[in-house]
Amino acid sequence: MILCNLYQYFHPALSNTEDIAEENDFIRGSHAIKS
Repeated sequence: MILCNLYQYFHPALSNTEDIAEENDFIRGSHAIKS
């Protein structure tokens, strides 16, 4: 639930930030598992 909200909230920033690429992948993976 929290990860999903964080993903939606930070998605614009993460998609434009290479430094957080790994964390973005982690969030995407968790979001996919959640779904």
